[in-house]
Amino acid sequence: MTTVRAVPPPPHPTTGTVPELTRLFQGLHAEAIPYCHWKSNEHLRASLVGKTDLDLLVHREAAQPLARILSETSFKRFHTVPHVAYPGIESYFGLDAQSGALLHLHVHYQLTLGEKHLKGYRLPWENVVLGTRVFDADAAIYVADPNIEVLPQSHESFLGGLTLYRQRADKQYSLTDYISMQAMRAAGLTGVLTHDHHFTREGFTVLL
Repeated sequence: MTTVRAVPPPPHPTTGTVPELTRLFQGLHAEAIPYCHWKSNEHLRASLVGKTDLDLLVHREAAQPLARILSETSFKRFHTVPHVAYPGIESYFGLDAQSGALLHLHVHYQLTLGEKHLKGYRLPWENVVLGTRVFDADAAIYVADPNIEVLPQSHESFLGGLTLYRQRADKQYSLTDYISMQAMRAAGLTGVLTHDHHFTREGFTVLL
C-alpha cells in the first residue's frame, strides 16, 4: 500500500463541512486510509457542503476498509447504468440529516479521465498522486498537490495543435510538440523536462 505522510487532522473543519462528510473523513483518518480529493479542487468547498459531487481517489488496497466505513454512514452504493459507467469508479449517495443535503460521492480507484461520457484516458499515476497529497487544514482533508496538474488532450487542443502544425510545417516540429507548446503557453509555463531542442527554439527553457 502507498506510504503517505501522516498529518494529524484537526477536530473540526472550518469550511462549514456538513456533519455526514465530517463523519466520513474522520473515519478515513482513523483507519489511515490513503485517499485525497483529486478532481475539481477549485470546487472543494462547494463539495463539502453538498452543492456538487465529491471525488476521492482511494488506494485500491483500501477498498475493503473503505466499504466498512461507508456502511457505518448513510452512503449507499449506486450502480451506474453501463453506457455511462467508467472503470475503477464507484458512485455513492448519502444524506446529511442535519442540513438535508443530498451527497454524491465518487470513489476513484484509478485515474480514468477525459471528455464527458468518454473518459478515454487511463493514467497509471495513482501512487504519485496519493504519495504527494497535502493536507488542507481548513477543510481537514487531504487534497492532491496543487503543483501536480494533469492536462488531458481534448478535441479542442488537438485541433489547435493541428492548426499550428499546418501553419508552420517548415519548422519540422511534430504535432505533439505543437500541442505541448500550446498547452504550456496557455498555462504560463516556460520550463520543460525534455531533450527536444525544438522547445528551445520557441523560447522555452529545457530542464534536462
